[in-house]
Amino acid sequence: MGSGWRRYAPCYNRDRNMENEMARVTEHIENPHRTVLNLRLRLFASYREKAGASELDIELPDGATVGALAKEVGRRFPDL
Repeated sequence: MGSGWRRYAPCYNRDRNMENEMARVTEHIENPHRTVLNLRLRLFASYREKAGASELDIELPDGATVGALAKEVGRRFPDL
């Protein structure tokens, strides 16, 4: 399967988003004073094709830098 298969399986992204949301809620319950940045990164052109999504929801600790964002995106999508 190529990287574009996710656009034909919308339930994949919905299920993955639900898993991410459950993990976020669990983390908040276990550590309620932790401050985080919730970012929505919009992708265009070849980046969107390689990631298989037009947007990425990324959670970073408070005070994170653009470099930390770049590392997280690189960790999730090494081909970008």
